[in-house]
Amino acid sequence: MRLILIIILLNNLNCYAQFNKISTNFNFSLGQIEHRNNQTIIYGNTFYRYLNTSKDSLYLKNNPPFSNSLGDNYFYILNDSTIYTTWYGYTGSAYKSYVAVSKDTCNTWSVLFETMIDISGVVFWDSLNGITLPKWWDRCLTSNGGLSWTCTDSTPGINNVAGVKQLLNDSSVMLHSRSNLPYTTDYGKTWQSYSINQPINPNHKCEHIETYYWLKKGTVVLTGTDKWVTDRYLFIQNDTTGGFVTHLMPNAFIPTDIYSKNLSTIYILGFAYSDNSAYVLRTKNWGVTYDTLDIGIKKRLYDMEFINDSTAYIVGDGGTLIKWNVNGTAPLSTNDVKKDIVINYFAHQNSIEINTTSLIKNGIVQIFDYTGRLLEEHRFNNLSKTNIHLINNISGLQIARIRADDNEVMSLKYMR
Repeated sequence: MRLILIIILLNNLNCYAQFNKISTNFNFSLGQIEHRNNQTIIYGNTFYRYLNTSKDSLYLKNNPPFSNSLGDNYFYILNDSTIYTTWYGYTGSAYKSYVAVSKDTCNTWSVLFETMIDISGVVFWDSLNGITLPKWWDRCLTSNGGLSWTCTDSTPGINNVAGVKQLLNDSSVMLHSRSNLPYTTDYGKTWQSYSINQPINPNHKCEHIETYYWLKKGTVVLTGTDKWVTDRYLFIQNDTTGGFVTHLMPNAFIPTDIYSKNLSTIYILGFAYSDNSAYVLRTKNWGVTYDTLDIGIKKRLYDMEFINDSTAYIVGDGGTLIKWNVNGTAPLSTNDVKKDIVINYFAHQNSIEINTTSLIKNGIVQIFDYTGRLLEEHRFNNLSKTNIHLINNISGLQIARIRADDNEVMSLKYMR
């Protein structure tokens, strides 16, 4: 029996001029939103919904038979009518993973493949070539639309795959693993791991990748943490200069998604660790400074999707669906209020002086050149005034970035 019901006609509840909360009338978590071609699909709690972006209306869709699913499901949109999904569940006397396809926009489904291998998703480049995303090392490929599959475990290091961001061309895809970014350029037959050029300071080494966005070949932005998950960084691979530039992000902010079109502006979605307050971090200078856009809710948000340059949708806990007018205005977070900090550069002493009206318990001073390359870093504790002698001898424009007690950031530009 086909159940194609319009279950929600949404009303926009103004959150801020830039972020509008759309009432969905349900409380379960929405974990994934994807827009490709003319389709926008939202998934949450084993239910698929089609989003009409012109009316901001949600339509309930039929689901594949995974009511007994034990793990997170993942879907992939190939074209206006074809959707692929995977799930993991208990059937009969065994735990199995399944791949299913709908060729009528989630109205009816058919199972393409079942396996004892744990898989976390699937990607199809076209109607013939597809690959399952490995939860550990095993992957399965098809070149005939899913009629037959070949599985292999010869992909060491490609595991715990969390999802797919973009297909760059007809044969390439980059996956999101915990500690690397594996990619293929031949429909998944062979794989390489995207090299992260680590900073010189070993304390800044990226051990855990959290989010990434692949702009084009040679250009990636990502967020990650160190080995102990005590510091968080923004990494930028620039195809012009090569290598990553790293900047410390507010550590109390947990990123869940990242987007950039051309590196001039980078958006990072996430929430505050302390109280789940939802924010978008926006940087226009490669992470030297951030604007914190307050979404106005205390919910964990998981995924955002840009349907064009000016509009994005965000989903999260408690049935949260946000329409984001990217060019609108939003208040800065109250957590972003700065201390009364005065920074001075003294050329004759080659030093930075910092004065504050209140004690800084944990302070970090980072010095960057005009390209955003980190030149040096200094830390200080329990001080309201300090003078830092600079050790680099590089001439030209430099930027001093001061972080005080996690969220307090300001910067100073000066000429050497």
